[in-house]
Amino acid sequence: MVKSGDVLKVLYPNLIHVTFLGHGLNRVAEKVRDMFPNVNKLVNNIKKIFLKAPSRVEVYREIMQDIPLPPEPVLTRWETWLEAVVFNASHFEGYQILLGIQNVLSGDEDGHLPTNYSPDMTSNMKFSPITSVDVERSFSLYKHILSDRRTHMTPEHMEQYIVINCFMRDT
Repeated sequence: MVKSGDVLKVLYPNLIHVTFLGHGLNRVAEKVRDMFPNVNKLVNNIKKIFLKAPSRVEVYREIMQDIPLPPEPVLTRWETWLEAVVFNASHFEGYQILLGIQNVLSGDEDGHLPTNYSPDMTSNMKFSPITSVDVERSFSLYKHILSDRRTHMTPEHMEQYIVINCFMRDT
């Protein structure tokens, strides 16, 4: 903008460049998002869960009757992302439980299990995705495995096929 202002100053000698405060705030908000990538990922996943999913919205409203839907952050409006972070932090204490379990599974000393969780339940959570987006991706993968054209698939072959597809997807 400053360079274009210098060019235009030839035509308009009284031209003064004024920096817009909103652009500065936007840069600060981008820096905050970059400093907290896990929070950003969580906010985006929550948005994905409810986006174009009226059945999930309906289930949410049945279970969480007193809590409104989480706000949908818009990337170009920095205050909506901050509102979503504050909303999620203040309304969902279940995140703290999941973080504690994640710390236990990763071997951190700070991790603790809730009283009603056995170690077996916690070890099973290591392989379960937290968001339904990953589950839906796995369904699209499995529909190719369980097609009508496969007539001689044994459980052993099924397990090998799934392992191969998981390793191919990660590379």
